Amino acid sequence: LLSFLPLVWVIPSGEGRNTIWIVSGVRQGWPPGAPVAYDLLTLVMVALGGVTLLWIASIPDLAALRDRGRRGWTALLALGWQGTLRQWQVHKAALGVAGGLYFIAYVGGSIVVASDLVLSFVPGWKDSIFPAYHALSGLQSGLALVVLTAFILRTVGGYRRYFQVDQFWGAAKLLLALSLLWAYFQWSAFLTFWYGRTPTEQNLQHLLYFGPYRPLFVASLFLNWLVPLFAFIIGPVRRSILGPSLVSLSILVGTFFDRIRLYVGAWSVPDPTGHAFEHVPPAVAPSPADYLILIGGLAGALALYLLAVRFFLPLSVWEMKELTFLRVVKPFLKTRVVVLAKPE
Repeated sequence: LLSFLPLVWVIPSGEGRNTIWIVSGVRQGWPPGAPVAYDLLTLVMVALGGVTLLWIASIPDLAALRDRGRRGWTALLALGWQGTLRQWQVHKAALGVAGGLYFIAYVGGSIVVASDLVLSFVPGWKDSIFPAYHALSGLQSGLALVVLTAFILRTVGGYRRYFQVDQFWGAAKLLLALSLLWAYFQWSAFLTFWYGRTPTEQNLQHLLYFGPYRPLFVASLFLNWLVPLFAFIIGPVRRSILGPSLVSLSILVGTFFDRIRLYVGAWSVPDPTGHAFEHVPPAVAPSPADYLILIGGLAGALALYLLAVRFFLPLSVWEMKELTFLRVVKPFLKTRVVVLAKPE
């Protein structure tokens, strides 16, 4: 959301562009403020939904901190939590509702942003698969960021006993599934242009795959798909801590290259109001200001995370404690297995 705010003043008007804001054949004038106002509103909803979900999940831990002497904001955010059975039931229901609403906001926000800030800047780019691919890629990189953060907390943050092989092993399975879906959506979108073969679609192929941004596409294909695929095929890599962490770093770098390919490529089109995509622009090289923005963006994200951990714990302690009550390791034949209780 903070990264989007400066774009509000530089995003061109939707006048003449093929945006999603169309009702009864009227392109502009409805709804008022489209597309920038609604892109901003969508990102505000996603940000508020994420903070709300974080707060609800942290209420039991905030109450524990309050009982250990931390007052002020901690006591206020704990909402008088006492850990009664009724409160736990309400808490579980609230987590489900908040999680569902956040997921809806995220997917809807990804569709709106991808459509308004990528598709509408390239004349003739009609692709119903791309918004879904954009949302899926965000889920893949988001999970990768969680895994990498867990690895850092385990290595240098003093949370070694909370992060064991099980968490990384479980995340590796999801990362493998998301990486396969990434390749599926990428291939599905490519086939649409390949079989269409209109002049506009051929130019789109050149812009996105074979032309000035081909190195970025190849790097993204390798880092987002091939590295997770071949790494997680190997059992010891999948059932380790370092393996999923390195693959997560690969996915984050690949997603960064992919977003440069998509957004820089789309914004480099000289006339987004044209009826057809007739000329493929050359690649736009980063300027010194771009490097500073990149460094500042990473530093800003880290600063927000460090600010958040002043109010919330880096991980959910009550969930970890609940897990210890529900699992036990028992001998089975010549090995030992984990037995997990299901109270529901």
